[in-house]
Amino acid sequence: MIVINSSPAINLGRALGGLAQCPGTLQSLQAKFRHYGGFKVRMDPVYPLALPLLTGRAEVLDLGAGMGLLAALLQYRSPATKIRCVEWDASKAAIASRLLGDASGVEVVQADARTVELGAPDAICLFDVLHYSPIEAQRAWLARCARALAPGGVLVIRELDPERGRWGLAEKIERGAVKRGWNRGGGVHPWPISSLRQALAEAG
Repeated sequence: MIVINSSPAINLGRALGGLAQCPGTLQSLQAKFRHYGGFKVRMDPVYPLALPLLTGRAEVLDLGAGMGLLAALLQYRSPATKIRCVEWDASKAAIASRLLGDASGVEVVQADARTVELGAPDAICLFDVLHYSPIEAQRAWLARCARALAPGGVLVIRELDPERGRWGLAEKIERGAVKRGWNRGGGVHPWPISSLRQALAEAG
């Protein structure tokens, strides 16, 4: 199981290279989503960190998939990988469906990522989604994901870490996103990455 911290030092543009362009599909979106998606895949370091961990896997489950950017990039890089995107926000799920179109082996499901049927994928991604649930609910969610993984599978997580120096800014951004309605959630409930790692170890 792998935890990706929230602010690694990496140049996304160099790391992604050609993958910084979602393969033609961003043009199908409204301008504001097209610009946001293009900016995010260039500036967010999670993609070059996560894609090598996911490439070549049989099945990847993205919980809290948002607009489906990870799936678009992964499908381009690893077309044989089956990808299931779960997003509870109907508007974002609709954007993901439009972005991904008829991409082979990719499915978008509008559902609560905390309770959806997980199946037995060999990779589960939780990017910036755990902290919208209380910590005890996060523990239960992590344990459920760990049990669902196929043998040799990985749980790839990117989360806020209140022990890191840039926590204050990250907290403001996340709380602002909830207040504006871009991200749904009952609040922001981060816990130290060290505690999250311990919970994962206990979950096996």
